[in-house]
Amino acid sequence: MQLDTELDTMPEDTIEAIDAMLREAFKTDFEAKLVRSLRDDDLLVSEHILPVSDEDDAILAYIG
Repeated sequence: MQLDTELDTMPEDTIEAIDAMLREAFKTDFEAKLVRSLRDDDLLVSEHILPVSDEDDAILAYIG
């Protein structure tokens, strides 16, 4: 998974990985639904991820 800073939108596999990370990090799915809703409504100013490694598709951190 690579995030190209030149892209206007995140690749779907990255969005799915962020969603999975948020669902795992919190007791409910509220945060994952909120981020997806904000993204769908073009209300996120920017999004950044910190991948675990170049070889691994896992995400260590997310900022939206």
